[in-house]
Amino acid sequence: MRACDRCRSPPRSGNQDSRCRDRHCPPHRPWRRHGQCRHGRSPPRSPAYPPPPCPAACTPPTAASCTSARPPQWHVCPISPFDCSSSLLYAEARYADCMGGETSRPKKIQIAIVDNDALALKFTGLFLQRTNPVIRISWTQTEGRQAIQQALDPVMQPDILLVDMSLGDTSGVSVCREVRRRTDRVPVLGITSFTLGQYAQRLADAGGQGLIGKEGLSRLTRAVNVLQHNGTLSGSPVDQTPDVIFDNTETAHRRLRSTTNPLQLLSPTEQRVMELYANGLDLR
Repeated sequence: MRACDRCRSPPRSGNQDSRCRDRHCPPHRPWRRHGQCRHGRSPPRSPAYPPPPCPAACTPPTAASCTSARPPQWHVCPISPFDCSSSLLYAEARYADCMGGETSRPKKIQIAIVDNDALALKFTGLFLQRTNPVIRISWTQTEGRQAIQQALDPVMQPDILLVDMSLGDTSGVSVCREVRRRTDRVPVLGITSFTLGQYAQRLADAGGQGLIGKEGLSRLTRAVNVLQHNGTLSGSPVDQTPDVIFDNTETAHRRLRSTTNPLQLLSPTEQRVMELYANGLDLR
């Protein structure tokens, strides 16, 4: 019987291998045989245990890329709403936290949602938080004008603003235009249950960074990840309007500040009337 290779203590009685009888010896803790920490949260950091497979079930080349790269490379999984590297970073941070490591928990992505449908508002928030653990819903709003004030407030300013295109007191395009005219810090992602072509170009002109349909919420989580790191959905795998180019926040902000917007001369009610006319409605 030879002693433990790590702590040099004698092996357990009757055991012919090098398993240490001290259950606190790092190489021989029982939970390490299962490839998990004792809290069952994530695999331990050890050369004997490779990084976990991609939790998003990517194709093999993509999975190898996101698990072996240090730091993990950001990319969007082709068949899953999860982002591989964000999931890996979250898992590593949870392991480091339970084991007393120095790695800190990943920074939360603060999301604000504006939708006049209270049920859709709540469901969208729950869906985003359940499908991506680093997403946090900072606030929700059903009124467009109130949402503009909160989005511009330095204390309440989110990382990404999700805006429904059809609101009660105003439109999502107007909300986006006002936010983008006054700041270049908040990316605006439009969501709608109507045809995307009805709003895509107007949202791009108003300084938005992308437009996603409500019929495919799995795309929404991926769009948030892309928007957080690329600044715009244009040219990404989740872009549903390839014919429309969305600028990043800095470019859109400079464009709106340098041009005179005729809608700024109209009252909110007049803006709403003009938008209804643009959608094919009339006073009859």
